[in-house]
Formats: sequence, C-alpha cells, structure tokens
Amino acid sequence: MFVKIKLEDEGNAKVPHIFEIKDTATVYNLKTHLESFVGISADEQEIKTLDRTLGNCDKLDKVVNQEIDGNKMNGAAISLYKNKKFHCFLQFYNRIEGGNQTNFFRQPPDAKKFAIDQVPPYFEYIVETSEAWYSTASEMDSSDSTNSSTSSDSIGDALTLKRTSTDKSNSPVKRSRPVAEPNESDCEPTSTAVMLPLKEANQTSNISEHETRVLISESVSEVSVTSPSPEIPSEGQQIEITVVEKAPEGSSTLGDIANHNFTVPLKLDSAAVQSAPAAPYIIMKPEHRKYAVVISNNVDEQNPAYSCQLEHLCGLFESSRICERLNFSEYASISVYGDKMWVLCEDKETYEWITTGVGNLYECSSLIKYYGLLKCSMVLPQVVESKQLSNIFHLLELQNPGLCTHKWCVVERSMLDPESAAKAVTTLCKNEQLILYVDKDSKCYIEQHSCRLKYCFWKLTFDF
Repeated sequence: MFVKIKLEDEGNAKVPHIFEIKDTATVYNLKTHLESFVGISADEQEIKTLDRTLGNCDKLDKVVNQEIDGNKMNGAAISLYKNKKFHCFLQFYNRIEGGNQTNFFRQPPDAKKFAIDQVPPYFEYIVETSEAWYSTASEMDSSDSTNSSTSSDSIGDALTLKRTSTDKSNSPVKRSRPVAEPNESDCEPTSTAVMLPLKEANQTSNISEHETRVLISESVSEVSVTSPSPEIPSEGQQIEITVVEKAPEGSSTLGDIANHNFTVPLKLDSAAVQSAPAAPYIIMKPEHRKYAVVISNNVDEQNPAYSCQLEHLCGLFESSRICERLNFSEYASISVYGDKMWVLCEDKETYEWITTGVGNLYECSSLIKYYGLLKCSMVLPQVVESKQLSNIFHLLELQNPGLCTHKWCVVERSMLDPESAAKAVTTLCKNEQLILYVDKDSKCYIEQHSCRLKYCFWKLTFDF
C-alpha cells in the first residue's frame, strides 16, 4: 500500500510525501517510516482513527480496510498526533492508485504553467419555469423603446453569479449600467427561479415566458491562477485555475462574469524536494548504538537551543589529553533530533568522555536507557565469518515482515560455548551468541511469533 502525508498547515516547512509500505506492516512499522519525514520519533507519535488510538502491533491493512472505510482503501485517512497535538493526516491508497499518484507527482516543474488550450466558447442553458420574475432591462435607443416594450417585460431580473475566486482583490470590477425603473404591475415576484445573465432584449423578444434562453459571452477576458499557498508549491500539491468569462465591451448582458473552476496537477522533480532528516541512530552499526549519547535540556522548553552546550563541548577538545583517541560516527557525529542533541560515539572511551563533559544544565543518557530497551540473547549460525550485524538484522526484517531492528543494540558477540551445544541452531557450521537490547515493540512482535524468528533456513530462538 501507499501512504500520503498530508500536512494541513500551509506554513509548515515540511513538504508532503508519498511512500510505499508493505501490506502486512504494523502501526509501529509506519511510525518508523514516518520518523524521517515528520521529524518525530516513533515513541512520541500517536496515530488515531476517529474512535481510538492505534496500538503499535495493530495491522495497517486491517485498520484501513475494515475499521475506516469498509474495504475501500483509497483515500482512507488517519491522524498523526504528538503530545496530543494534531500534526498531519495520513491517507492510504492501494498499489494501482498509489502508483498513479506517484507518477502524478513526478511531472516536470513547468507543469505549473499548464496552458489552457481551449475553453468552451458558448454555453446555453434552458430554464423552464411556470412563471417568470419579470423586470425591465432595456438599453435600446429612445426611438426603439416603443417596439421593444413587450420584449423588455419578458426579461427576468438576473441574479449576479457568485465569484469562486479565493482572492477578491484579483476579481474583475463589475460595470454599472442604468436600468429603467419598472412598473409595479410588471414586477410581481411570483417565482424565485435563478437565471443566468441574458443577452440583448431584441435577441430574446421572441422567446416565450415558459422558456428562457441563457447565453453567455464567447470571450474569455481573464484567467486567474490561485495556489493554496504563497510559497513555492511542493511535490504532491495541486493548483486551482479559475477561468473567468467576461462579456465583451459593448454587450448588454445583465451579468458580467461567469467563473469555471478546475484543477490542474502540479508536478515537481522529486530530486528537488528536500526530505527531513532520519533518526541518527539508524545509520549506526548495531554494535555501536550502545555508545550513542542523548543529551536533553533539564529546563522544559520547546525547541531548546544547544549552541551553548556545543560551544562547551568544543572547548573541551582544546584541553583534553586524549582528543586524538576520540572516535565519532563518520556520517552524523552530532545532530539535533526530537528536541534532543545526539552524539554518536564509536567506542567506550569516547562515550565516557562525552558523558563526563556534559554541563549541569543538561542530562545525558545512552540509547538503551533513553528508549528503555530490554535485554535478551539469541544464537545464530555463522554461515559467513565476521558477517556484519547490520546485514544479519536486515535479513531478519526481510524474512519477518513487520519487524524493525533500527533500535537494536548488540552489547556482546561471541562464539557459542561448547558446553552450551544444546543451544546450537545447526551442526553444519559454527554458532555464535549475541547479547542485545531490543525495544518494547520488537519484544511484542517476537513474543507474538513464539520467540522464534526466521533466518535463512532456520528459526532463531530469543530468550528474554
């Protein structure tokens, strides 16, 4: 299925996105995908339908198809909250409609200058009423006033069409014209039928009172383009084009303007759209995540500034005797995510140096403590010697849909003790044992599968 992030706040700096997620995914899988788009950690996200808050283990396809829209996935929407404050809508689409929308949003940038090739030049509406609302609308010369008196009595007093343009300052100014004072006997309102503007009286004098022909001018005098935001439109947005039909100069229509709204898709190159940063710990190796330092301000405030803390830490390098031995992540050594400062260390010595140097106004903790990870152990076959843990965990995710290992921290990796041969998964190769910490949602997922997950040809047992 496809998920569309629909932000309601036009001033929000985040741009909407459409991404694909597995049909078997859980709500927690959705949260981890959203982290990189909305800048809110998975644990802080609250996803709600109209009647309840969804649990992390709820299946998305069941929620979308059965609880929201009765087996009609396209357009089904749920809401994302942070600290009970609404953040955005999440709309769901099946593969066909999701593919159509993805292609729809990859149109070249100049599509916003979409040319209007042809506008219907002539419209005719037949309004049949039992009785008309008679009034006078004569603009003919005084010499023809006698001959046209009958026809002028049969012309309905047209009501002005309502403008649909959202920008009133850009709407054309209506022209005022004199209208003869009607007689009391000619203006008895016997019907409230709404009629569009009429052409000249001498062109409609032969039309009966039961059939009024409504003619709108051929000319198109103005085309106004209104976008939903004064900012540059982003990928996934559309613009509304309002075609304003205006009577030509010299015509005697009682109404001047007829508006026609339609939507033109606006596509931007996806390469030009900047995505929000992902959670910094995702790029770390599982064996290094235990050295990630999370620094938070003790003072409760929104969007705290860490410039003073950064200046303090940088000053420690100048006076440190071990600065040449400090090792940080190559990709995102220090960053701010979820209103917290993250420092990604790669060894124990660097981790202890950072935690010791943090000032009194700030509190630091490890990734394990910050997310309340749970300790467990597992034994797996060593098919390839020294295979990276990130590749092993990636294969676990592929073979166990709905599992997310982004927060897993490995604290010990060793060969299985020969005295524990009963725990060996296979005798075809060596076995190794991992001591690791996993998040609560992973534990819930593992327990739902009887603490046994697929890995290559085998099923690995997790002990909590």
